[in-house]
Amino acid sequence: MHNDRENIAPDCKQDLHIKAASDLFELVFNMNPDAAQITRLTDGCVTHVNDGYTRMCGFLREEAIGKRTLDIDLWEHPADRQNIIDELTRNGFCSNYEAIFKRKDGSKFVGLLSAKIFSYQDTPHVITVTRDITEKRQIERDRDRLIADLQKALSEIKTLQGILPICSYCKKIRDDKGAWTQMESYISKHTNALFSHGLCHECLEKHLPGIIKEEGRMSEE
Repeated sequence: MHNDRENIAPDCKQDLHIKAASDLFELVFNMNPDAAQITRLTDGCVTHVNDGYTRMCGFLREEAIGKRTLDIDLWEHPADRQNIIDELTRNGFCSNYEAIFKRKDGSKFVGLLSAKIFSYQDTPHVITVTRDITEKRQIERDRDRLIADLQKALSEIKTLQGILPICSYCKKIRDDKGAWTQMESYISKHTNALFSHGLCHECLEKHLPGIIKEEGRMSEE
């Protein structure tokens, strides 16, 4: 028994290969979780969109297909589309272009777009895949804000460093302007330390011996 495929005419075999390739492309195109669309290069008319597109942008297929992306009003800044077209014209592809897009309900999201020119029905088309990176960018902004707050807090911390000129007798400290100030005032000004005053036992015995004797009598009683 001969294989049935051996009896297929060459032209039919080619058609089968084309259909198989087309079916595979449709499968991959529609399974992509990101927003994918195909547009004509000349006017930006949408010819295909996948489920990721409808989820991300909010437009149904029938609302997008047959219209230009500018008419659908996807671009927050239409100049971004022209930048992409210019890069496609120069290189045939565009990778990781970040832009702001608008959904059907008017809300906005940050998209990372890659696109490539290909020929479809003898007409140049562009296949575009866009990933929503809004949450990623928000996390990065929060991280940068936290780092900036930490750096500001660190810069506001007062520290003492280097050699401080101090009087050997009165213990005053000379500041960078040459003025002598009490040690407590100087340290309080240049740090976040606060002082509470008291007397150590040696000073108490030396300067207020009466208090020492009075405390001794009270403890004996």
